[in-house]
Amino acid sequence: MKKVPDEKVLSNQKKIEGFLSPKSRMGLKIESVIGALEPNFNLLLLVNQDNYSLLILPLLRAFSKQKDRGIIFVAVNKPFEKIKAELLKGDFPLQNIRFIDMVSSMVGAKKVEDKCVFYLPATSSLNDLIEAIQHELEEKKQKNVVLVFDSVSTLLVYNDALPVEKMVHSLIGKLGKFSVDGVFVMAKSKEFAGPVQTISQFCDKVVEIEKL
Repeated sequence: MKKVPDEKVLSNQKKIEGFLSPKSRMGLKIESVIGALEPNFNLLLLVNQDNYSLLILPLLRAFSKQKDRGIIFVAVNKPFEKIKAELLKGDFPLQNIRFIDMVSSMVGAKKVEDKCVFYLPATSSLNDLIEAIQHELEEKKQKNVVLVFDSVSTLLVYNDALPVEKMVHSLIGKLGKFSVDGVFVMAKSKEFAGPVQTISQFCDKVVEIEKL
């Protein structure tokens, strides 16, 4: 039987967290969430908007620590060039990660020639997105792959809710076919309460990360 930490231990953990920066606390929370997941999962990760900017690097780093883990990253929130610069600044290993960039064309960001990125013409290209992800799943040689979607809430800014919900449902079905894990990130907001409720029904687990 798994031992449940007593109140004193939990109290000490909270005191220790109180001395850490929000960035460090986010890292600890993400490590805890990822470590508790069973294989072949689909996770809806809801994040307080104030701490959203702290999320992606710890999330990707947690997966990169797992042996032979391949990552497919769907970029809707930031252009690839900016994400790559942040990852390199954080000394993140890029060799096992592929990017599908939906946002650079929309915001006029520079498109760079890089074998690890595939650009889509617009954030409304939902069918193209499904095809691009399926292509990546078919091409990926690693068996241990996770798809990280950043973010569904940003996609909802550019699209009606119903097509996005259908896309996520279809995508989760394809991930299951290829035995690929999925993490769908959303900013916690009353504006997206309906889609959150719908998408949460497709996922195995929903985790909320409150303000740090």
